[in-house]
Amino acid sequence: MNFALLAFKKRGWIWILIALFLFSLPLFMNEMYLKILFNIAVWAIIALGFDMLLTKCGLLSLGHTFFYASGAYFSAYAQLFNIHLIPSILIAGLGTALIALPLGLITLKLRGFYFAMATLGLAEIAHLAIRAFVLFGGDVGLWLSSDYSIETLYIVAMVALCVTLFICYISENSKFGLKIKTISMDEEAAKSIGLNIARYKLYTFLFSTFLAGLGGGLAVSEHTVLLPSTFLSSTSSFKMIMATLIGGMGAIPGQVIGAAFVISTEAIFAMFIADVKFIIFGLILIAVILFFPGGIYGGIYKFWLLYSLRKSKKA
Repeated sequence: MNFALLAFKKRGWIWILIALFLFSLPLFMNEMYLKILFNIAVWAIIALGFDMLLTKCGLLSLGHTFFYASGAYFSAYAQLFNIHLIPSILIAGLGTALIALPLGLITLKLRGFYFAMATLGLAEIAHLAIRAFVLFGGDVGLWLSSDYSIETLYIVAMVALCVTLFICYISENSKFGLKIKTISMDEEAAKSIGLNIARYKLYTFLFSTFLAGLGGGLAVSEHTVLLPSTFLSSTSSFKMIMATLIGGMGAIPGQVIGAAFVISTEAIFAMFIADVKFIIFGLILIAVILFFPGGIYGGIYKFWLLYSLRKSKKA
């Protein structure tokens, strides 16, 4: 916490100016662009959780859409019972984390390929179950009576993103973050100094699923109908991976950059059929991996370091 306060004292005015600018956008920006920015905020929250699980625990969750969809259904049912937007979103995150607890106790015993396949299978089972049961609306979906304006949704999403960024920043520079880094670098060394690896992995997994559920709860608030194909599609899973890889794995700002890039690119190529859009995304991903292995943020950071080094040499 002291580290975060010190960092805020040094550059706090910059963050205040950025926050004021972002929260003033609804005053002069049209609805279409606000929707894009809203989706960027939602997917940045999801990407932050997805990246944390991937880079800190070395676990690739190919079925993270299950938690994204869980949040959407929790929030949808909360809103159907006339619960306000913010409590329904919190219910989505907490409910998803509660579902993830027993699943984490089972699946976190697996590693690498086996964990990825287990989560993928989980998402497929959930997709079939949702389509089969009338309780979830089946293929017809759940009809929602959401009457929130895009300006309200945008403000709520931005507040959620700012809080998520603050928590991620604090946790990364805390004792908890140091322990997670130690585990991610060398599990055997972490065991030798007495760290409970299973416990810290579970904490990270629960926080990651909480953020996925939070993102799902926010996303469904924009919809008038909740369809399983919308939240449990391979497209959603692909977007999570794309945002993390393109933005920069292991970097908090990288997830925001990655989400902004993916959502903006998707909006630009929205007029193309799905197959063409995936081809374009695939080519972009290949280009980033070849020329920017550390993602866009890693490339910017490397360029800034080289520029600073040259500037110091000239001085």
